Amino acid sequence: MRQTRHQLRERFPQRRFASVRKGECSICGNAHRYHCSVTEDGTLAICKYVPSHRQARDGRWIHLLREVSATVRASVFPLKKSEPKATELREVIEVADAERRDAVYRYMLGICLGLNPEHGDALLEGRGLADTTIAARLFSSAPTPERAREVCDELAHRFSLLGVPGFFHEGGRWRLNIHQHNSPGILIPICGVSGRIAAIQIRRDSGGEPRYVWLSSAGKPQGVTSGAPIHFTKQDLARRTGRAIITEGALNADICAEMLNCCFIGIAGVNTFPSNFGAMLQVELPHLREVIIAYDADWHENDSVKNAIFRLRNVLGRARLRVKMWDWNIGDGKGLDDYCRQR
Repeated sequence: MRQTRHQLRERFPQRRFASVRKGECSICGNAHRYHCSVTEDGTLAICKYVPSHRQARDGRWIHLLREVSATVRASVFPLKKSEPKATELREVIEVADAERRDAVYRYMLGICLGLNPEHGDALLEGRGLADTTIAARLFSSAPTPERAREVCDELAHRFSLLGVPGFFHEGGRWRLNIHQHNSPGILIPICGVSGRIAAIQIRRDSGGEPRYVWLSSAGKPQGVTSGAPIHFTKQDLARRTGRAIITEGALNADICAEMLNCCFIGIAGVNTFPSNFGAMLQVELPHLREVIIAYDADWHENDSVKNAIFRLRNVLGRARLRVKMWDWNIGDGKGLDDYCRQR
């Protein structure tokens, strides 16, 4: 069912839409009252007349404003003259800093790639995300090998790709290590507490294991590992409420954050958090006072997950954070997102 502008306002008050007044549409530049809209925070615009990679359910086109203009277009990192060519390097390559990774990933996801209809429906209808959230979060479909080569060529002209996970240098050109698992899928941005994209996960379309893989180029020429960074979403709400919820997976965190309007922290695996995780959260979210653990409901039958929960509670407790746990009957849904959709 298509969502009108008024329905979007009701569902997502934190991202309110307002009709443009005369001469205020930043996309088409014309006066189309009630035809074009812009969010009050200035991050998204919906234009009826200018196409983009992402289309809203009512037929209008979604355009990113502040994220692209402020982060991507202004953040170009050309290869410095003093920087040796990739083929001349012999030392271990260090991972690029957070600002350059964010710039490369945002340009690739927001400018070069798009979301095909099947993946869009899977996120919209299947997982319950709004089309504006899908556009703002920059979910994209994995490119074909031919398109991946074109994207790498374009990115290499704009940025230094040395040290950016997922890219490697071979045969005189930069390449994207995205087809090592021989399966298309959805690219999921993993954002740090600052909002920068630190890495990318791929949710493979095939049902095999592992379902989620990292976009990494470890072991490739001039490649680096992505690691398994922790994902933060709606972290501004943690500063206001003093609460955050930890769950499994970045995509689940995004879905639950939209449903419950809370700060969520997504970890890639039940044990993929450092021993100083609580202290790290206190530094990055100084207003945080309470943490809720919301792992999948099958932890009762899985001793390794149960042990991971006990370890997580101890790590958070050592940082003097109040720790609670949400539990529900597995018949009501394995994950918190499944449980919320049935309510």
